[in-house]
Amino acid sequence: MSDSFREVTSVSWFGRIKRAVGGVIFGLILIVLMVIGLFWNEGRAVQTARSLAEGSGAVVSVGGDSVDTANDGKLVHVSGLVTADSGLADPDFGIATQGLRLSRSVEMYQWKEESKSETTKKLGGGEETVTTYSYSKVWDDSQIDSSDFKKPDGHQNPPMEIHGRTFQIPEGKLVAFDLDTPVLNRIEGDKDYSLSADQSAAIKAAYTGTKPLSIVDGKIFLGNDNTTPALGDYRIGYELAPLGVVSIVARQAGSRFEPYQTQAGDALLMVDTGNVPAEKMFAEAVSANTLITWLLRGAGLLC
Repeated sequence: MSDSFREVTSVSWFGRIKRAVGGVIFGLILIVLMVIGLFWNEGRAVQTARSLAEGSGAVVSVGGDSVDTANDGKLVHVSGLVTADSGLADPDFGIATQGLRLSRSVEMYQWKEESKSETTKKLGGGEETVTTYSYSKVWDDSQIDSSDFKKPDGHQNPPMEIHGRTFQIPEGKLVAFDLDTPVLNRIEGDKDYSLSADQSAAIKAAYTGTKPLSIVDGKIFLGNDNTTPALGDYRIGYELAPLGVVSIVARQAGSRFEPYQTQAGDALLMVDTGNVPAEKMFAEAVSANTLITWLLRGAGLLC
């Protein structure tokens, strides 16, 4: 369902002159910021490249079966299987599983406003702008503030009472090494976690809301009919980062890992999924630095 309305606004010749002057001033400020940003980006790129070169020459590959105190303070490369003493759970919906991280995504069915403007010149140098505001119901993972709509009447969104959350193990083990939050946060590999009909009973038992609950296409649906959702219905899905083999390049601090401060200026802490050699991890970091450098150059020139 969608609806729309039009709004007509006019700008005089003098108003256009004021807007043009403001545009020139804004453009000059943008040029100054662009130059500063490009200089900063070049410095950042050189510092990162030097830090990676320094780290590549200093890294020592060690086994994860035991912790050698002789490597304390050194930049080490370790690969191994991540394990955990505790599982993962979302108490709001009674979901329990094994893994590194469980992420809950929540979408609510709500009103969204979109606008499209067309401007025409008038006699005397003025302008007339016709703006069409259209309203439709969409799934969105954040609260859309309907009070900011041009026409809020009839398009009020209910408050979003359920939000996304991330549940992560507090600590893990990489064979003999301990993994704390800064390292765990860098481990990627999240995959869709589809809910099964076997979990339906536990989910319904834990759910304390008033909307009807059902499992549809591996996700939780809160509402009367998933084929024709109503305003305020919810769609809840999950992603799971499973336990598996990871590779780490970091400073060894006892049985833990910390960022390694290079003389060039960067602190190195790299984590990759799978059994990845140190040489490949540094090569990937160099490629990523080059890509970021060119993207920022392009963004600066566009500005």
